[in-house]
Amino acid sequence: MDATEARNIAATYLETAERRCKGYATLNAECFIGQSLPISRDDTPYFRRANVCGWPSEKPRQKAIAQHLAENSKLHLFTAP
Repeated sequence: MDATEARNIAATYLETAERRCKGYATLNAECFIGQSLPISRDDTPYFRRANVCGWPSEKPRQKAIAQHLAENSKLHLFTAP
């Protein structure tokens, strides 16, 4: 194996291992507040970002909240270049 082939293989592994963002979801703050999840605005590193706190420890309740949030979110997919 020559150096070029080794570089190509390494690049392929890096590309397939790298996580690529395919889109994002938007939610209103009211969705979280309505589920008793406090939020705090945090514009670092992205504008209009928020941290969600206060998730319950019970898995069934977490799942119910997550389903409610998913139902009330709007998905924005990126288009391929």
